[in-house]
Amino acid sequence: MALTALALLLLGTHAAEAGNEFGVAVVVGNKEYADARVSAVSYAHNDADAFYEFVVGTLGFSPDNVVDLRDATKVDMESAFGAGGNARGQLWRWAEADGGSDIVVFYSGHGVPGVDDGRGYLLPVDANLDMAAVNGYPIDVLYENLGKIPSKSVTVYLDACFSGGSGDGGVLVQNASPVSMAADVSGVEGMTVLTAASGEQLASWDTEARHGLFTEHLLDGLYGAADTDGDGRVTAREAKRHLDRTMTRAARRAYGREQDAVLQGDESVVLSFSSPGGWKSRTLLGPRPAAFTVLAEPADARVRILNIGEPYRAGMELAAGSYEVEASAPGHVTKTEAVVHGSSATVHEMVLSRSGQPLTAVTVPADAEVRLLDPGVGDRFRDCAECPEMVVVPAGSYWMGSPPYEQGRQEHEGPVHEVAIAVPFALGVYEVTVAEFGRFVDETAYWAGSSCGTYERGKLKIRNGHGWRSPGFGQSGRHPVACVTWDDAQAYAAWLSQETGEKYRLPSESEWEYAARAGTATARPWKEGESRLCRHANGGDASASEHYSWTTASCRDGHVHTAPVGSLAANGWGLHDMLGNVWEWTEDCWNDSYAGAPSDGNASQHGDCSERVMRGGSWIVKPSFLRSAARWGVFTGITEGIRYNFFGFRVARTLTP
Repeated sequence: MALTALALLLLGTHAAEAGNEFGVAVVVGNKEYADARVSAVSYAHNDADAFYEFVVGTLGFSPDNVVDLRDATKVDMESAFGAGGNARGQLWRWAEADGGSDIVVFYSGHGVPGVDDGRGYLLPVDANLDMAAVNGYPIDVLYENLGKIPSKSVTVYLDACFSGGSGDGGVLVQNASPVSMAADVSGVEGMTVLTAASGEQLASWDTEARHGLFTEHLLDGLYGAADTDGDGRVTAREAKRHLDRTMTRAARRAYGREQDAVLQGDESVVLSFSSPGGWKSRTLLGPRPAAFTVLAEPADARVRILNIGEPYRAGMELAAGSYEVEASAPGHVTKTEAVVHGSSATVHEMVLSRSGQPLTAVTVPADAEVRLLDPGVGDRFRDCAECPEMVVVPAGSYWMGSPPYEQGRQEHEGPVHEVAIAVPFALGVYEVTVAEFGRFVDETAYWAGSSCGTYERGKLKIRNGHGWRSPGFGQSGRHPVACVTWDDAQAYAAWLSQETGEKYRLPSESEWEYAARAGTATARPWKEGESRLCRHANGGDASASEHYSWTTASCRDGHVHTAPVGSLAANGWGLHDMLGNVWEWTEDCWNDSYAGAPSDGNASQHGDCSERVMRGGSWIVKPSFLRSAARWGVFTGITEGIRYNFFGFRVARTLTP
């Protein structure tokens, strides 16, 4: 769920001028798809952000009446619109029962034709491309359900095509007939539908504007360019004429192909109107991202950008900013550098020095199990191909807790006391991922619950049908697993121990804080306080502040929910996401303070053991929780209420017998 920061600044003026108290909307931007065959819809989030701004800033809808979805799953879409035969989704619940609401629906993402049934489907991000008829969202169901909601008007905008193609010119669905979107909506009084393309056409992209071609020209029209008669209103008929003049021409010039918008329903309905002072200027996106390339020596070096959520590729387009670049190669010393990237192309050179250790050529059978014996401090290893990657944490001592000047919760984070970690131990480089936890569930048939708590509009809610596979937002196998209890984490560690013959476990609370600090004594391991939060910790995103009242961070890093593990910079000991992303379970029983706490790194087994300690904060919290010393006690009973979509964990491993 994302809002543009500028939209939030505009609410006070535009909303007051337009004022549609009972208007309700759903805005969907589906960009990243779990099915590897489905290309990303590069500008879907931009489209949805801009349309949200239009709905709130120009139409005057209250933000509390907008269901704002990014990378919506099938469950998300059915929750918003209802399912086949049941229209009572979120739109039905929020619309005025007496029909006093204007309803607006906007969707940017993939649409696909059904291979066998000739229906059109909106594609949720968790859909299997081969099974659109099962896990897609049918367009006719959308229209039918909207028609069952009493309303003043219903307007639907679909920036998608249903030809089986993709906006980048690729093919999504083979051997399927395109679907005409001229479906009959005449039975729904006051319904108007504008679709980006018809028949066999593709819905193209505007790479300069970084929007779908339809969304770009539609918004221009709705902000006044389509008001050809100067009456301060844009009707559906005027919007269609504007798209015929501008979008259709742009598709021919840029791509040499036809793209014609389709208008159905009431052509006289007013889609947009000016304020008393005239048409407001449309807020445009910032400068276009520029190409970013790293030239590493040796040529076969692996390059990663640690503070973004996608793999590095030469010439990839990145927004202006600072990027943490890591280059590594066998027999060479790994190097990490901060690279400042501007509005023009960047080419950065990194030369790796040799490690000084001779390399020995060996032949390893393809099915051999390879593991490090007696790994040294700082070494990274896996005990099996699908096991979590671990790093060896050195022995040492530190001062645990938060001093008064840190402005933490001293009643729970003190007294500050010295802890000595006598022997090295291993800790997960990353939080346990969806793929890693999924292997455990698949091999053991472990039951990990049928519901999960979410935090929505300032309230905690338990949602049936949510869980670690579907926590209420899109996740890939590389994201941290969420919606897991302390018992789930214990079961995973026990299974991993059985699989590998090693002793896996949850870290103690003191081990966790020691590793999070990574040799530092400041509130956060990067030493610069909250100012560099966005590079190191996925906390409450500024774009979600309207939905999650706990959030106050100024980050807009693209990770409104969880980020793929390793997307942000590691601490000094190579550990990622120790702060932020998901709260992490530890072994310890909860105590209100550290009075009588162990000083040797062991877990506390006294106190209230019906609650266990969680550390590190999550994607939902404000910066004051994103500190090495922050802690929270959470109930561990066998109930659904203790699974939340901001709870996760990482594992530790004992290295000594």
